[in-house]
Amino acid sequence: MIKIFQFTKLDESRFAMFAMDASKIGASIVLDLEDSIQIPHKPQHTAQLKKQTRENIVRIVSSGVEQLSIRINPPSSDEFLYDIAMLQRLSGYVWQYVLVPKCESADDIFAVVQTFESAEITTTSWIPIIETQEGVKNLRSLLGSIPSGLVEYIAFGYSDFNFDAGYFPFYHENSMLYWHWIDEITSIVHEAKYKYLHSPFLKIYDAKGLAIFLGQVAARCSEGFAQTTLSPRQSFLCAAFDKDPPFLPHTVNQEILSDDTYSFKECIAIAETIVSARERSKSEESLIMYGERLISPHEYLAAKRFLQNENAHNYGTKDNI
Repeated sequence: MIKIFQFTKLDESRFAMFAMDASKIGASIVLDLEDSIQIPHKPQHTAQLKKQTRENIVRIVSSGVEQLSIRINPPSSDEFLYDIAMLQRLSGYVWQYVLVPKCESADDIFAVVQTFESAEITTTSWIPIIETQEGVKNLRSLLGSIPSGLVEYIAFGYSDFNFDAGYFPFYHENSMLYWHWIDEITSIVHEAKYKYLHSPFLKIYDAKGLAIFLGQVAARCSEGFAQTTLSPRQSFLCAAFDKDPPFLPHTVNQEILSDDTYSFKECIAIAETIVSARERSKSEESLIMYGERLISPHEYLAAKRFLQNENAHNYGTKDNI
């Protein structure tokens, strides 16, 4: 079974129809305050975008929509404090799930829980997002320290993880290393009796690719998993897959994998193309199209970092976690 987490940043004028469609397939709607609310090459605009988004969220919640979830900003950030102030304005609302980025220890979770309790902000469940090397290294001890009933799902943020590990180009779902990460993380999550929430599939128009992608995750999660989606179409395709999954191989096969290695010149060319595409774009979206794939803010920032550091140590490598 696939539980769908549909991320959105729609304003209140378009939200009612969106929520109605999501409810038909049992998707949890996640209002995002973190990664999707930024223009990575214009950081001076990001704070204003987040401020506008908070006001949109207040209006959406005040309109009477129930069972919403939210991804807050990292607790170590200044934006987190603004998130708390906004959530306090919605006193009495019960969030279905609160997703907490950059979790590296159980103490990170406990600190956020304590902040919410002190501010009288309520949720039915927490979702720690593991997206750094330190978080992956500490995952088993983190899960072993969480009290029963506090957390249902554990999420993995692979774009942040790529960035934190210093990789460029990023490893995506067509890479054997990517699936090695998923093998390691899902094994630990299931061993601790938690459920797994997977990162989004960034080729948002590729229905066949999404089916293969879901099949690979399903093969590692025999008792079901949750999937992040970035569009209503992806959500409906996930629901269709869940209802009638096609026959797919149960291991990663070579046909869906590309070569994990690049020459230094190839890395420079890829980095320059990504940076140019992002900085020439007039879009105020955090994700932009690059070929068939959305490019995350993290991959743009990794490309910038790579071009500024000719000694980048993890380009084109096959390092493990």
